[in-house]
Amino acid sequence: MLRSRYDMTRTFVAFMTAGLLLVQGGCKSPGASAVKEDFVAAGSREYWVSGTDIITLEPEYATKPETSRLDRAHLLAANRRIAVAWFLNAYLADKEVGDPNFDWGKFNAQVRFGNDTDQTEVRKVAAQTYAFDFKFGVVGYNDLMNRIIDDRHLAPGTRNFSIPMPILDNQLMAKLITHHEWFRDDPWEFWGPKATPANEQRQVAMHLEPQPVDSDAYLPIDRLVADGHLSIAVHFGWDGENSGRRNDIVLSEVMFQKLIQMGFQAPTRSFASYEPFKATTPPFKKSIKVNGKEIAVEVSVYFGGQHADGIEVAGPDITTDAGGKIVGAEMRHSLSTKRVIIYIGHSGVRRGFNLADWNRTAEGNIPPLDLETLPLLNSFQLVVAEGCQTYYLADAFWQNPSKRDRRNLNLITSNGFTASASITTATRLIKALTQQSVASGKPQMVSPRVSSILAALNRDYKIPFPKKSSAASLSLTEGDADDPLFPVYGLHGVQENPKADPLANTKSLCQPCTNKESCGGDGNLCSPINGASAFCTMGCTDDKGCVAAGGPGYRCHAPSDPGGAGVCVPVAPACKSGA
Repeated sequence: MLRSRYDMTRTFVAFMTAGLLLVQGGCKSPGASAVKEDFVAAGSREYWVSGTDIITLEPEYATKPETSRLDRAHLLAANRRIAVAWFLNAYLADKEVGDPNFDWGKFNAQVRFGNDTDQTEVRKVAAQTYAFDFKFGVVGYNDLMNRIIDDRHLAPGTRNFSIPMPILDNQLMAKLITHHEWFRDDPWEFWGPKATPANEQRQVAMHLEPQPVDSDAYLPIDRLVADGHLSIAVHFGWDGENSGRRNDIVLSEVMFQKLIQMGFQAPTRSFASYEPFKATTPPFKKSIKVNGKEIAVEVSVYFGGQHADGIEVAGPDITTDAGGKIVGAEMRHSLSTKRVIIYIGHSGVRRGFNLADWNRTAEGNIPPLDLETLPLLNSFQLVVAEGCQTYYLADAFWQNPSKRDRRNLNLITSNGFTASASITTATRLIKALTQQSVASGKPQMVSPRVSSILAALNRDYKIPFPKKSSAASLSLTEGDADDPLFPVYGLHGVQENPKADPLANTKSLCQPCTNKESCGGDGNLCSPINGASAFCTMGCTDDKGCVAAGGPGYRCHAPSDPGGAGVCVPVAPACKSGA
């Protein structure tokens, strides 16, 4: 099971203290932004949580110059902001049965620590006291505002709430050396109000408001296969054992079997002879057709070797620094060269990708700060972070020069805990990227919509309804409220995705047709318009897609079935024959 205990501490501060150093210099930290995050999820949405907090200077600063006092106030505010983010996330996030703070909060929501609009401004409110504002992005269920109950409203559709936080001294909050941060110690890692006397807590007021909801879109398949080749890398990270066998090895073996079932040709004759860690190992191969063009699909599978009790699989020893460096280097290589990268393994808040045995080596870890500078492809990629609470990772990817314009990446993350005993996410995604329709007698590509991909990934998880929630406001399946495994997958980068089928031939719009094949593109449809003759159309998710494809004379006609795609039709009542 992919948990977030170790994860919630180790790399988190590497990111936050990097931002802290910039705060001292009067600059915003990497990822600090009030820009709307382009994100869509099934059953979830994004929110802003904002508020004001205070810090108090030590007595010895009472007689120091104001410049020294301001410098100290900036530093203390940055430290306090880390604490606010930590305890807000502890309040909102999932809990595991047995956690000391299991009965506190637990809204299946997660904080984006990098989404602070102003980490540097402080203002004096008393002789030794300064105030600062904070603003964090949060992902949570559609009814999060109904779950956090409070009678005080600032405006329609928004809500105020407050949470208790422990009173921490300035020296404690300054303990931010990586691996030895203050919040790794008891009782802070799993802090809850019951753990601290009331006179050692204080309430911090916050304001919750929803961010705009992004519309559905298509995955840009055309960009993934633009060079006639679709390269996919699946990386398994270490995450414990099941019945004496390592989960990553067991899952990779099942992955091989699933790829064969999907029609891929195996690189070797048996699982035991496969050497997944070598860049020169041949991949699984398959050929598909996209708009009549042959596309070579290749899937490479990477994981560590078994060395403890005899070699089960030859490969790098992921319990050692040397082995960790190998599996880490392989994923860095994939991120720099592959079109689709799927990670299945350990993660958590500010943890990154953990490929090696993180109990024994710090190598094999790809932290968020590394993602900001890795040489990623300067073209479209799809990255799937199948690990616990990976929602925060977008902050790091958007800082990378190759992804900063937000056109060249779709990133799928989770806002809860995920189960390591499944490769469902990987297999469903690969199927969606390679599915062929043969209804007409010839292979054609089916363009997946983002909503359909996310629905497929989410459907195995049951969504709990604690007594605070309104089941009617959720579209997902009710489950056991004591089951901690209820992540929701979402996709970042959706604003730049096409709103109409990217595999359609736009020149054939409104041309008479007898079947979809006569329209010229895999993404075209042959539809009766206004009950009259059939004309070439294409799938869409909103009007913008149809205008981009055919001009201002087109709109997206709503689908007849809920959750389906619409159809681009002319604004006029019908197509003109031969138009």
